[in-house]
Amino acid sequence: MSDLYTIVMVIPHRIKKDTLNALRRVKFPFYCGAAHCLVDLEGKHSNSLLMTSTPVAPQPLIHASCLALGEDGVMLRGPSASGKSSLALRLIDQGADLVGDDYCQYWVRNGALWAAAQPPLAGLLEVRGIGVINLPYRRQVAVRAVIDLCPGDMIDRLPEREKTTIHGLFIPCYRLDPFHNDACAKVRLAVRLATGIIKTV
Repeated sequence: MSDLYTIVMVIPHRIKKDTLNALRRVKFPFYCGAAHCLVDLEGKHSNSLLMTSTPVAPQPLIHASCLALGEDGVMLRGPSASGKSSLALRLIDQGADLVGDDYCQYWVRNGALWAAAQPPLAGLLEVRGIGVINLPYRRQVAVRAVIDLCPGDMIDRLPEREKTTIHGLFIPCYRLDPFHNDACAKVRLAVRLATGIIKTV
């Protein structure tokens, strides 16, 4: 957590409702999504308050869904209608856990990029033609790979290894066509490549 924030004060006691409402009006970064979520995800008291000495610049939203394959997280990144939820649904059907369907919270902890759902969207997955459904979800996961979704004709047959930068970390990045029959298998291969379980020749 110190990678992103300078801690000045942690108040571990219960915060009264009036105090909390007043703090919502203060433009401190600790009440801006991911920073507030950090308190819970670090295992501190659920009503703790994290303050920082320096304003933290708002991070751009990442248009991506996030899943957990075992202990490893994978980000499915792409614009609206690019196939994120469709691919996520197929991976979940094969045993993956939902982390967040879109616009997750991301932060750095112990040199890794971590992800969690935005609280109002936790456990929700939009399925085109059916609607928004509620599913079991993983509370947080370390992201090991990023999958950029794009049409097959934009993907090189033998691409160079790529990395993307998120919150100052370099994350292995792969391009996949989400609608191809072997998309799920390729996502799993990409995560195994990113974690060093297998290697390309």
